Amino acid sequence: EMKHLNPIENILERELSCIVIISALEVELTHLLEVSELKKKYQYLGFEIFECKLGNKRIILGLSGIGKLNGAIITQYIIEAYKPDHVYNLGIAGGISPTVNIADVVIGERIYQSDFDLTIFGYKRGEVPNRKFHLETFLHQNRKFPKLENSDFTIHYGNIISADQFINDHDSILALGEEYSALAKDMESMAIAYVCD
Repeated sequence: EMKHLNPIENILERELSCIVIISALEVELTHLLEVSELKKKYQYLGFEIFECKLGNKRIILGLSGIGKLNGAIITQYIIEAYKPDHVYNLGIAGGISPTVNIADVVIGERIYQSDFDLTIFGYKRGEVPNRKFHLETFLHQNRKFPKLENSDFTIHYGNIISADQFINDHDSILALGEEYSALAKDMESMAIAYVCD
């Protein structure tokens, strides 16, 4: 039986009027769509947008598809269209730390980009000129997910790396984890974070 993670319970406790949750895959939004009231569904440039209501909160769910470019495009559109209080990125990530197991929850505090490489010009791997090397999420100073922490899930707070690469080589995964002190790797969060910043 699949356990469902319901981060929305923690989010709903916050005093917010509009919350955005962006996921790459439809399966990542399935539970949220089941527990919320769908008000409107439409497409923007091929991206699916769901306007929902849950309790007295307006929840906008965005289905980005895989990759940083997709994550950036949908995030920019949703921010301009809805002016949300917060944007969350919810989805499946690969654990890259030996401390993270399948079905554990990783809440990102810092997001790094690992596939941008201008080291030949003296930059660190992942460093974009005139941009921050990493981005701190608002969760970095606000670890308040009591319902998650009192659930059956193991919760980790830490660094996440983002890259437009599916990495299946064990040694490469461990090396990335060490380089960025990262717990998990995904393919959208850094782009979403850059647009939000």
